[in-house]
Amino acid sequence: MSEKKKPKVIILESDEAVSGHIESILSKEGWDVTCAKASKEALNHLATSKKRLFTLFISNFKLPKMEGDDILSKAKSISPFTQRMLIIPGDKSQILIKAINKATINACVISPIQDEVLIIQANNCLKQFKHALKRAQLKRVTNHQNKQMFNIARKLKKKDNAYQKLISEKKAQKIRLKSKQREIQNQALLDTDINLENLLEHKKTNPTPEVYQKEFSTICENIKTLFDQLTTQHNTDPVQLNFADIFKTDEPKEPVSETVKAESDAAPEEIPPEKNKSQNQPEIPEPDKPEPIQTKPDHQSLIDHILKATFTSVVDTKKAAPDTPCEPESTQTIQSEHVLDEYFEITVLKNQTQAFLKRIKDTDDDSPATSASDILDLLLQKDVSYGILDDAAIEIWLSKPNTEKICIAQGEASIQGKNGSIQFHFQTDFTNPGKINEDGRIDFRDRGDIPYIHEGELLAKKTFIKEGKNGISISGTPIPVEEVFDPVFEAGNGAQLSEDKTSIHATIDGQPHLDKLGTISVSPELVIPGDVDYETGNIDFKGNIIVKGIIKEGFTVKGINLTVKEIEGGTIDISGDLNVSDGITESMISAHGNTQAKFINHSTIMGFGNLTISKEIIDSKIILSGCCFNNSGHIISSQIAAKLGIEAGSIGTKSSAPVKLKVGTEEHLTILNKQIDEDLEDSVKRTGVLKDEVKKLEEQDQTLYEQISEKAHIQDRSQIEISNIKKSMPEIENSNDLTQLHRMSNKIQKLKKNALKAEKELNDIFKLQDQIANKIESFKTQIKLLEEKNKAKVLEKKALKEFSIKDPANAFVTVAKTITQDSMIKGPHSSKILREDASRCKILELASDQDGIILHEIKITDL
Repeated sequence: MSEKKKPKVIILESDEAVSGHIESILSKEGWDVTCAKASKEALNHLATSKKRLFTLFISNFKLPKMEGDDILSKAKSISPFTQRMLIIPGDKSQILIKAINKATINACVISPIQDEVLIIQANNCLKQFKHALKRAQLKRVTNHQNKQMFNIARKLKKKDNAYQKLISEKKAQKIRLKSKQREIQNQALLDTDINLENLLEHKKTNPTPEVYQKEFSTICENIKTLFDQLTTQHNTDPVQLNFADIFKTDEPKEPVSETVKAESDAAPEEIPPEKNKSQNQPEIPEPDKPEPIQTKPDHQSLIDHILKATFTSVVDTKKAAPDTPCEPESTQTIQSEHVLDEYFEITVLKNQTQAFLKRIKDTDDDSPATSASDILDLLLQKDVSYGILDDAAIEIWLSKPNTEKICIAQGEASIQGKNGSIQFHFQTDFTNPGKINEDGRIDFRDRGDIPYIHEGELLAKKTFIKEGKNGISISGTPIPVEEVFDPVFEAGNGAQLSEDKTSIHATIDGQPHLDKLGTISVSPELVIPGDVDYETGNIDFKGNIIVKGIIKEGFTVKGINLTVKEIEGGTIDISGDLNVSDGITESMISAHGNTQAKFINHSTIMGFGNLTISKEIIDSKIILSGCCFNNSGHIISSQIAAKLGIEAGSIGTKSSAPVKLKVGTEEHLTILNKQIDEDLEDSVKRTGVLKDEVKKLEEQDQTLYEQISEKAHIQDRSQIEISNIKKSMPEIENSNDLTQLHRMSNKIQKLKKNALKAEKELNDIFKLQDQIANKIESFKTQIKLLEEKNKAKVLEKKALKEFSIKDPANAFVTVAKTITQDSMIKGPHSSKILREDASRCKILELASDQDGIILHEIKITDL
């Protein structure tokens, strides 16, 4: 068990006799004492002791260069938890008030110092120091818990807002759909050929002459009610309607029921021409003209209108019947035409953001005055419901007949965003590892002009995106804008992103490089004069690598660009271009850039760029986001997937396994995305486990705080009881009651023992808390690293998505010489296995439209 650490104290006193006396007293009481003569020295001790704080800082008031209260004030700012004690002369009590106000001292002793007073004050300061640390720990836990509660509340509020918004959108959509449904239903009703026979059929009534007469009487009453409503609304005299005169024709008068039946059974085109001559709609007479109406109305039109209205009423009544539960709906029929159409015209801009109301002609003097509510009804009928002028503005416009046109509704125009862009200050497409000779070998000595940049130089500058804003049409529907493109802008090795994230500068001298996923780096150059083998070991260099020999089997090379003579069984992982002077055998290659070699044998190649092979590809698996060039070579027993197509010399042989070619597909990116998703899933699981562990530790730590409170309470109660007993001891001693005195002494000892036990348990709890705190900190560090890794993976997925849309897929294979039968070619939507050899041909996937159905087929054409 480790030895208990002593509380530390600094004594600042220029008089060595005084400081020595205080040191001897406190040392006997178990303090670790440090003495200083100068204030600078004492404050320096205080500042440098961060891991194990000083418990007490004792200073004399009178010092050579600075008064004690000023020093203690500085000590408070350096170490707030350290208790501060001031020694003052006995005849200057006013100093105490000044020191309390300036330095907020915790204790004070009078000079000359009494030993017992010094010990009591020092012990009190020790208690206050421990209590201050406990309070600080409790405060940290409380702040942490408050922060967690705040984050939970914020997330819940965010979810609630999202749900409320979704509910509002769904409600609005429901209302629009119901309105549209009613409009379609009503329009269907209006388009129906309506007559008395149909009306009675819907009412399920026997069509007898008596029933016809009764129904027609009801219709007549409806007509009269309509006219009564109009005259009441406009304060005019009632209209005396004689239905026998209204429907009277030039032919001999027939009974009412028979006339109606004849008219209702006849189609509109069967009505005799003479019945339609010189017919006008009935007019409402002005108050000073109560005479009967002289002109005959359009009989068929009037009857049809009333029949349709009555028919609609019958259908709506059936919908609302008790045996068919449904939501209550308005019985008013919304027609496609409006009564104000002949007076006003509504025009809408093509972008649906403005609607204009134009006055076509003035309303008749006999017609009721148009109000703002009438205009609103017209607008709603025309599906104009957003940004409408207020009623007062509409009324003002209506009162000014000279103003023909007004902007009646104003939507919100959409604002197109602006894509982000990057301006590079170096040549981004440099891929010259050396001069390529006719035999395919690379002359490393002739590399042309290599881009080179110095430390501190600007590599690239980014212009940030400008977010667009969705508009709102006059019908209240959103007008979406296209999503803006934000290119990846990341600094790799040898480069640094500025604080405002707008520029990248070089941090070293070297060759600038931009990889396929948008990371900018500066590459120094590493030259291996021989082979990569046991002498060099694996190579992981954040720059360009030149290997003048061979990369041997089992060795790994990682870097930016790699130029090598030959690869025999190696594993290559580079973010730039791979250039191989000879060939690649039994190796695993992953390159973000282009790959070039003389031949490939029994190897796996994955790359974002193009693959150029001058001779053969044998028993290999190649997956590319670019194009495979093998124009003068031979592809044998291999599988090749290339998004941008394949150009080959010869494909397959009679004796080898068939070649499988896949073109125009994103197989490479699909594999990478799948791997990223698996890594993210694994990382999220690990993060969840760590967070659970942190939660358990925090709960355990919270339990310890409850124990701390309990033990601290025991200590405080023990000290209070001991103090009370000591106060009563003189009275017991004077009474010479030895039994009581002995009992009180034993009780004091027991209380002290309990207090010491509680203190020991508190120290053990504090140690356990420290261990828990260290574990929590370690877990949080791991969580932070995992979350940073997850962010990098998400950014990588974004970069893959951006890369995928740069070049459109191209599903073709060109064969300069021959392709053997059984070779398989697969495109994005179709595939084909050759049943016979072909030569000098182009194989591609074509689409055709047959009766609206898109069909895809692999076609073979001559070169």
